[in-house]
Amino acid sequence: MEYTEAENSDPAHSTRDLTELDRNIEHQSAHVEYIEPSESTNQPNQEKYVSNNTEDKTYGFDTGGIAAFLVEAGGGENQIVVDALDVVPEYQVIEKSKKKKRLYLFGGISLLVIILILLIGVITRTVARRGDNATEIRNPPYPTNPPSQVETKILPSAKLNSTIRSQYNEIADFDSAFSDENSSQYRAASWVEDFGVTNMSDVRIINRFSLATFYFATNGDQWTKCGRQSTHCSITEEWLTAENECDWYGIKCSDDSQITAIHFPPNRERQHKIIGTLPYELSFLSKLAMFIVPSHANRPPNVQTPGFGDGISGPFPDWSRLSTLTHLYLNDHQLEGTFPTYLLQKNLALKEIELKNSSFQGNLFEDLSSVNSTALTKFIVKGNNFTGPISAQINRLSSLNTLDISRNGFSGTLPDELSTLTNLVNLNVSNNTFTGTIFAGFGNLTNLRTLELYSNDLSGSVPKELCDIREEESGKFSTLSVDCMEVSCTCCTNCPLGT
Repeated sequence: MEYTEAENSDPAHSTRDLTELDRNIEHQSAHVEYIEPSESTNQPNQEKYVSNNTEDKTYGFDTGGIAAFLVEAGGGENQIVVDALDVVPEYQVIEKSKKKKRLYLFGGISLLVIILILLIGVITRTVARRGDNATEIRNPPYPTNPPSQVETKILPSAKLNSTIRSQYNEIADFDSAFSDENSSQYRAASWVEDFGVTNMSDVRIINRFSLATFYFATNGDQWTKCGRQSTHCSITEEWLTAENECDWYGIKCSDDSQITAIHFPPNRERQHKIIGTLPYELSFLSKLAMFIVPSHANRPPNVQTPGFGDGISGPFPDWSRLSTLTHLYLNDHQLEGTFPTYLLQKNLALKEIELKNSSFQGNLFEDLSSVNSTALTKFIVKGNNFTGPISAQINRLSSLNTLDISRNGFSGTLPDELSTLTNLVNLNVSNNTFTGTIFAGFGNLTNLRTLELYSNDLSGSVPKELCDIREEESGKFSTLSVDCMEVSCTCCTNCPLGT
């Protein structure tokens, strides 16, 4: 085939069937002739370039504005002419292929970016929703440990949720307590909600929720006095009723409805049968000054009372936020674990602590370096399982007038620092394993009325200074007892020479 310059083309030729040409060309040798255009498009250019190549099927060229045709070589007058402009140049085919590849590549990358953005959006929304759910409620730093992922049971009342939740230090603590519909906290909140909270102040919501949590945590339906199942109670004093909580048995309130005391007086006729655990939620009562809840009236130490269980058990919760607490009495229960030293470090208003006949253990006086209590006057922890020596830092409890650590496992020598507690009136360290002698510094404790040192491994003699105080006080120093077989004493009340 050859390229031949032509100014016009016969339209009849362009409509001929090209199939026959394709078949004929396959069996014939062909050449391509390209005729450069002259300055005048009407004059043919005499320079030609002819290429004999039977393998080429695609021919590419720039006509420069000249009409070009493909003509079968050696054809006759009726030869078939094909418009060369209809032929797609090879470089255009290649370039078009490259463009397609680039488009596919760009499209693929764009699709991946879109998918990635969508995934990030889904993950972000999921995390945000979990965060929103987590912040809708909160629970106690104690007794429940921060949980793993749990589903929070949200109460229907938004006001109740927000009021209760605001009392917890950590969201996880609230979630942990309220993840179980059988928990004391959940049951308490449900009970409060049943009575309606729309027109109730936040103070009263907290009052009722805290007391109800205590009630359920100590099996209040089994209380022998003023529980819901008890018959020994006036109507207004019964717990968990529509009556104002300030009228319930053992509850005292201020004029502005703040609970100031939870005091169950000893009942000689009937034990209270308060059995369970001590909830953290009582620390929400920000004005609580007195918490006195005995277990079994007149129960001998270390003796179980059949049918009445062990009272309140488990570790002591974190009540460090009760800055107004002045009296803490929890005698004859089964509280366990280490002593809550924070009571001596943070609850600076505490005046009296009685936790006798329980199950505390560990070294009570191991570290009192951060203690600087000037309010504590009575500290009674007899009948527990404390061990170790009395730290020299005992002198930080400078206001003590009663210290009773008897019937424990304390050991070591009696530190000289005891003689700096000049306000002491009653000191009982009996029934331990103290060793050494009774130092003369005890003579500085001129306010003593009772000093009990027996049932230890002390030796030597009672210093003259102590005997002088007893004589000078003319009977006010009423009790001075030692192990008379190991310690020589001429003025002790339990020795033959001292009677």
